[in-house]
Amino acid sequence: MSARRIRTRLLFDENLPWRVALALQALQFEVSYVGDENANPPSPGRGSTDHEILERASAVNQVIISSNWDMVLLCIEANQAVVWVDPHGRYFEREELAVLALKGIRDWSDRLQGSDGAICVRVLRSRTESLSLEDAGAMLTQRMNRSKTPRTSTTPQGPLGPLAETWNEGNLSDDTES
Repeated sequence: MSARRIRTRLLFDENLPWRVALALQALQFEVSYVGDENANPPSPGRGSTDHEILERASAVNQVIISSNWDMVLLCIEANQAVVWVDPHGRYFEREELAVLALKGIRDWSDRLQGSDGAICVRVLRSRTESLSLEDAGAMLTQRMNRSKTPRTSTTPQGPLGPLAETWNEGNLSDDTES
């Protein structure tokens, strides 16, 4: 008699398209989303705080899938497994995320189930990696700190770019010499 495989139950955070979760449900994956009124067990309602979502997911043994840095860090701090959809600078379009989820959900589940403890499954466009919660937290913290650092530009802003600087210095004029 073969052992029955336990499937990982995922809860899509509000920042991810709920239609992707519905597509996965239609394929018999145990997936729900924040605001899913038909979910069993019930999902947190839309507008729930990250703490409420994490509390509900933990209570019913679901793993949160999110691209929200704050939510991923909250899961890490609570020592809860998480799937981090990392757009790494360029947000996923709904269709792109749907293809990524359809191709990757079994791998994500295998990684979560095959780990000795809670991990972060980091999903990128071209690859998926398993990270310790500590490494994922350090990576996120570093990225958050970088995004808070003001960027200085040597090129003037505006439609003329570097030409505006020359114009403002008086090197160009709108009078033409004959």
